[in-house]
Amino acid sequence: MTEHQAKALVEASASGSLQEAWEAHQAGSSDIKLRNTLERAHPPEVCRAILDCLTCRAHFQDKFWRASEWLLTREAAEQASHWLISRWRAQQLSGDVIEVGCGIGGDAVFLSRSTELTCFEKEASRSLLARHNIETLGGGAVVECREVELKNLKGNILFCDPARRASSRLHNPEDWQPSFSAVTDCFTSGRFDRVLIKTAPGIKDEVLEALPSPETSFVSVNGHLKEAQIQLGSPGTGKVAVLLNHQTDLPLVYKTTRQTLPIQQPVKGYYLFNPDPAILRADALDHLAQELGAGIVHPKIGYLVGENPALNPACTTFEILETFPLNWNHLKKWLKQSDWNDFEYLGRGVPFSQPEVRKKLPRLKANRPYRRGSIIIYRTDSGYQVVLALRQGKNVP
Repeated sequence: MTEHQAKALVEASASGSLQEAWEAHQAGSSDIKLRNTLERAHPPEVCRAILDCLTCRAHFQDKFWRASEWLLTREAAEQASHWLISRWRAQQLSGDVIEVGCGIGGDAVFLSRSTELTCFEKEASRSLLARHNIETLGGGAVVECREVELKNLKGNILFCDPARRASSRLHNPEDWQPSFSAVTDCFTSGRFDRVLIKTAPGIKDEVLEALPSPETSFVSVNGHLKEAQIQLGSPGTGKVAVLLNHQTDLPLVYKTTRQTLPIQQPVKGYYLFNPDPAILRADALDHLAQELGAGIVHPKIGYLVGENPALNPACTTFEILETFPLNWNHLKKWLKQSDWNDFEYLGRGVPFSQPEVRKKLPRLKANRPYRRGSIIIYRTDSGYQVVLALRQGKNVP
């Protein structure tokens, strides 16, 4: 989006024409009809920006708090954190905060409600949208449109979301903008008391291990691993799993207890637990296992098995119906004799993809009532193990 388009989008919001277009969009008006209406008052490039904003509002309703009031572009909306993560992050902070690379204000809206916030954003179009979004939905902040040299900044708390893409994803943290070392130097040099860095959850452990006592939070939303937050100067250290969902305002937090897990093979009538991916990434499986009273199926496979069911939001629970070493003919026979008419497939440590498994297995009968089972396959020291199971509780599709 150009600066001209961003200014026009802000003006359309102020005049009420954007709201009128949004209401028409929600009422089912087609893009062609909307475009024809908008072109009576706006040039084509502004119409494109308005239509893009409307489409983003509809598409990202779950990702943005009060999405119908945001000024959005697709690229910026895709890069922004889920609003539950932004709210969780802001709840940790108070006092003076500097945010470098605020984008359209996804985090700044929440940070501005609890801190004295100053934002820097080098793209003029995004800084205009950020200023509007903060004024509309946040608590007010200073938004400066310029590229800032980190070495010239000092203060209490710094939050930075480095750009991790150019023409493609940048895997080397030193290629990020600003570079990873430039951000961490803000803490190690003593210019900031606390530094928070947003990054992808796949960041390498050796990068984290080279930092001075970081606390790294791996954050999931509704069971999907979304991002990692590295914090320098935090009271805590090590890896932490933070689980957020729409049902509660309080995050679930898991951290390793450094306990060796007992081995528990799957047994018919027992329950298999598939942990939230944030727990696996944070190496906090032992914490969850103790909570469930469960053991692990294999030291390198992140499935837990216990004797008793547990409808815990930190994992998906399956009742075990049958289990055996992988034999495709045996599995086909079992499925044909079952009352299932569909199944889901979960695999861990195995080379079989979803399409490959479905191709190997028979099409199931369209029985009524609808009954969907779960085929779980994982690697063992001697081959592969099959667990046939049924999802339990709210996780049933």
